[in-house]
Amino acid sequence: MIVHSLPMRRAATDAVAALLADARLHLYQGVRPASPDIAAHAGNLLAVLRLPEVPFKPADTTGAAMTGEWTGTARAAGMPAWFRMVLRDGTTAFDGDVSLAPALPDAPAGDLVLAAGPVEIGHFIQVTSFRMALP
Repeated sequence: MIVHSLPMRRAATDAVAALLADARLHLYQGVRPASPDIAAHAGNLLAVLRLPEVPFKPADTTGAAMTGEWTGTARAAGMPAWFRMVLRDGTTAFDGDVSLAPALPDAPAGDLVLAAGPVEIGHFIQVTSFRMALP
């Protein structure tokens, strides 16, 4: 197995972050597909959020943290369980787990953390935490 140095991981993370400028974050309920290459069930889509033009800070030793505000409005009612990151041109980038802001500071959280849930149609959605890291 190839193991990359920290400078290589940081460079790779920054390169992927640059691709995500103005990307879309799709929030879904239900079971996440086994791969981002498998189409998501359209009936499970709860919201689509547009990322900022510069969605991530430069990578550090633990990855790249989100920048700006990642917010949107729910299109359907449900509990967000997973997300799909979609590039500006519609190419699927990756999937991950969603969780709600933990009540305790050291409680485990998903890859992407929302301020509240479940959501109702028209409700405001806010991402409070997301950190992208490449192995």
